[in-house]
Amino acid sequence: MAFGIHLKPALSPERYLASSRQTELYDREVSYEEILAYFSPRRFRDNRFGYKAKVIQEAIEQNRRGYQPLFSREMTVFVEKYVMYAERHFPLLGVQAAKPRPAGSTWIKFRPAGLATSMDLCHQMTAGYAKVFFTGAIEQLEAITNKYAPYLTEYQLISATGKSVSITVEVPKLEPLQTFEQQQEKVAIALQQLSTLLQVLVKAA
Repeated sequence: MAFGIHLKPALSPERYLASSRQTELYDREVSYEEILAYFSPRRFRDNRFGYKAKVIQEAIEQNRRGYQPLFSREMTVFVEKYVMYAERHFPLLGVQAAKPRPAGSTWIKFRPAGLATSMDLCHQMTAGYAKVFFTGAIEQLEAITNKYAPYLTEYQLISATGKSVSITVEVPKLEPLQTFEQQQEKVAIALQQLSTLLQVLVKAA
């Protein structure tokens, strides 16, 4: 019976391999630059080598630049209009300023005056939830439930969310890549529910 030798290589940019202490856990170090040097001279022989060389080159450049999110014009415009609407009609919520966003950045955060730093008020647009998070408070679930439950409606639910605790209410789901005007009524409902959650926090304070 033959036994194969399974090598565990470390594949990374050259500068990472030179600086990392983790490479001692691997049997062989292979840098992106070495792989590029192998594929590049062969790119004229076969288009597949050219494609692979291009992929590796892009990975090297990405590492040099660091992570750079791809901003979505549609999402950014939607959030800008959302923020303007919230500032005009629900100023006490303290909606946070709009910034350029990737398409997958679908949470709107709020920082009303007096909100504890351990709490976060947010609208999860595409999931369809308005929430208050008590950050890292999972061990206080019972105490938080006892404090806030008397002020909640039947639609506002307290639950564990990872290591945090949240008070959640369902709101209409949004499609941020559609126009804001098409969904303004849904936005208004969500902001009203966020205002109701804020009132709960004030009453229980």
